Amino acid sequence: MMTVRGRRNEARNGVPASMSAVAGLAAMIMAAALTACGSLVRMETPAPDGPRISGLEFFPARPLAGCPVSIRVHLDVGAEKVMRAGVAWVRLARRFSGSGYNVLPVQLAPSGDVVAPLVPQRSGAYSYRVQIGNQQGRWSNVLSGRVAVEAPPARETPGCS
Repeated sequence: MMTVRGRRNEARNGVPASMSAVAGLAAMIMAAALTACGSLVRMETPAPDGPRISGLEFFPARPLAGCPVSIRVHLDVGAEKVMRAGVAWVRLARRFSGSGYNVLPVQLAPSGDVVAPLVPQRSGAYSYRVQIGNQQGRWSNVLSGRVAVEAPPARETPGCS
């Protein structure tokens, strides 16, 4: 049981202690949920004989809102010439949060890397989850990462490079 200063159920600042305890517990639950937001977007079930990926990277490392972000993964097993990337995202914010899921066609580079482009529309912290699917409908393991998207300079359109 949560302890509140004073006697149990004694009013404090006009609010009963039991209500203060409930509000505190609710705040802790919300904080825990925000850290796990990336897992709230459903991904495809990885196939045991599907592709395997590693090395999730974001380029540029500090992107601007409204500019493309490249998400790169390395394909370890299950390479095919034409594949697709499943990319889920959650904007980690109390206000104006959002989430989404895109399936994008991608091609395997000679290095074994796969690159999927996205354009975050708002600044803030984003949690991404990525997986690769082959032409047979088998999906890879899921990789997760976070990236901070910065706002473009005031009164300027983003100078994407």
